[in-house]
Amino acid sequence: MRKGCLALFLAISLIFSVMPSPIKILNDDFEISKTSPVSDYTRDQTLQIENAIPLDLGYFNNSYFLLLDNQEQGSVGNYEWTNINNARLVLEISTTGQVVSQILVSSQAYDIETSTSALFVISNLTHGKEVSAYDSDLNHVNSIELFSYDSSSNPGDINLSSFSVESNLFTALITCPANSLSDLFFSNQDCSSSNGRQKFSTIQWDSSQNSTVVITTSDWFLSTNNGLETSQNNVGQTVETIGPNPVCDQNIFSSNGMLYTISNSHCGLRYSNSADHASSPFGTSETWSNSFELDSAFSASKFDVLNSTEIFAGNIAGFTSCQSGIDIEASVPHFGKFSTISFEGWSTGGNGECDFVKHSSSNNGAFTELFSWRGKGKNIVLLIDPNLQSPIKVSSARDLISTTATGTDNFGITSICHTGSLAKPSGAIAIGGQDEQITTIYWSTSGISNVTISDISYGC
Repeated sequence: MRKGCLALFLAISLIFSVMPSPIKILNDDFEISKTSPVSDYTRDQTLQIENAIPLDLGYFNNSYFLLLDNQEQGSVGNYEWTNINNARLVLEISTTGQVVSQILVSSQAYDIETSTSALFVISNLTHGKEVSAYDSDLNHVNSIELFSYDSSSNPGDINLSSFSVESNLFTALITCPANSLSDLFFSNQDCSSSNGRQKFSTIQWDSSQNSTVVITTSDWFLSTNNGLETSQNNVGQTVETIGPNPVCDQNIFSSNGMLYTISNSHCGLRYSNSADHASSPFGTSETWSNSFELDSAFSASKFDVLNSTEIFAGNIAGFTSCQSGIDIEASVPHFGKFSTISFEGWSTGGNGECDFVKHSSSNNGAFTELFSWRGKGKNIVLLIDPNLQSPIKVSSARDLISTTATGTDNFGITSICHTGSLAKPSGAIAIGGQDEQITTIYWSTSGISNVTISDISYGC
């Protein structure tokens, strides 16, 4: 029997219904009395789970939605189910912690996404992925299957590198697996080549109309041991670039007809590129003459869907002057108008400073330093906008263990599990000690507006 405990501590969801008192910006000075102000953002519910594993949690229509990898019978809190075979459960849970309804979804469902209008469930198929949409009454609206195919029309798998939902729209960055046997295609477009090169397609599915369009396709990309190369063709010479690496998780965000992306070049110890070229998954690239080495790097771009226009100036950010920190690993817990990026520091070598810099093609190699970091054995979190501007660097005096995040149109919410005190460069954020605690930070471009600390009994 599997037992777990789910702490529905999700301030990150409840902010849609429990709005904050007027924002009061903390001073940058180290003032203990202002490190943990009282917050009305959070609500703490704990439910016992038996015979199931939580896979994902969303917030929609004033309720939580919990996706479970469940056995035939089990329970969440006082709610029990029986005779559930070959299906997974999505439970609707009120903000008071009561299970009020359930829906059965595919036994291969692994993710749920929510907008103001719909609940989307993403599932694996034998070949490809399935996305299903449900309305506010949890009625099934439509489903779409996404898959690749070879020159003989045999179906194959597909990678959802990133996706975003807005109203009834599901937007995704898609690649096809690198296939050494043959080229693969998606929606009548080249997608991957037998020589290992891959393309990105940006698709948008209107679940209410059950219609799909391919908005953009990218150049070809080739993941290498160190970083990323690109070419306009699936054969011939490639050049090093900072852009979307097909083997890395990518990040897309849809808002009011605009698509935003930050593209991860380096993951899995791919650490470095000679930076004189930048690419986006929407199909644009930029070059400049004075190159410099960049580690754990991102490019940032946006696309106007209505006017079919990309706005990309070769905007990139990453670490430089960083001989001892070549194995920095980056992840993005949340990407939106208020984004959160986590960096895991290096484990070997020295502890020299690495400089986190930003650059655009018009700078021609003259980058701007945003902060420096001695990261051996340490982790940090950046609170940053989708254009990679004005980050707030968050670090711990002891251990920064894990991070989750979300946001609204007006502010970001980042929850960090840590020991020790949290701080930004100008002063303290929250006081901590040897025990693990969760600190939830509410922030905007004006700074940190509120902090809530939650002691935890079960560890991160």
